[in-house]
Amino acid sequence: MHGILRSINQTVKGLATKIPRLATTEELLAQHPRVLFRRTSTQEPHQLLRDFGVPNPSWSQEMMDQFKKFTKMSEDGSWQRMPSYNNSVDSMPVLSKLGFNPRKHPDACLFVRNVAAEGRGFEFAMFYNGSERRMAVLLQTGSYLEGMIGFVHGGAVAAILDHTFASCGICALGIVVTANLSVNYKSPIPLGSVVLVETKVEKVEEKKIFLSGCVQSTNAQILHAEATGESTCGIQLDPPIGSPSWENSLGRGLLLSSLLWKEESDTREQSPLISSALDFPLFRFSS
Repeated sequence: MHGILRSINQTVKGLATKIPRLATTEELLAQHPRVLFRRTSTQEPHQLLRDFGVPNPSWSQEMMDQFKKFTKMSEDGSWQRMPSYNNSVDSMPVLSKLGFNPRKHPDACLFVRNVAAEGRGFEFAMFYNGSERRMAVLLQTGSYLEGMIGFVHGGAVAAILDHTFASCGICALGIVVTANLSVNYKSPIPLGSVVLVETKVEKVEEKKIFLSGCVQSTNAQILHAEATGESTCGIQLDPPIGSPSWENSLGRGLLLSSLLWKEESDTREQSPLISSALDFPLFRFSS
């Protein structure tokens, strides 16, 4: 009996030496960012549901101070911090998804969350004011967003504005897609700086939502960009249930978000591109 126990003990010890040790957070942060990105970006986007809109070691003191400020403002219920995941479906508020069952594409990752290394891409937290239909995003710009030397790429600025516009519209009125986004750049954003991205619903006309927004320094002294946007609401994602060809229907549908939907008119002919989009079986425009 003792011999059997010794044999089992030796076997367990042998197995233990073959199990790789998980690196600590300090060890990961000490590695070159490219190595960290290569290692962490291979994980499945939806393997673990993680809220990226909370502090991590890469956040600067200014970012932390602004986060605490908005968290304090949320105590009376006027503002609400919105969880931020790395996919569109989980990032949508529950009420916005009522009535349909959007599918996650197994390989998809939200564009503004596609840099796995903390602090290298878009580091942001989102807060929404329901009574004002207003979204505020605290953004810390990472080194992987560079355009002109030392400054954030204009496309990255447009991307976070588009994400903020869409998030504001979704929280206010349900599922929306961007129809038009116009950005006027005023002042470049230095890499690593913390800025405030704000958007607000200005008016709603039938299925069209008109929004305005800006990117400015946290003390409101520097205006980096102004933007206006138009989104289309009243849209339902309705792929044929059980159809293998539509398993990635959500991802395909978002490719149409840049199309400006136009209502049929007897006096105005629609372009072939818009007409084909209206006939696309993914979207059903509710009347």
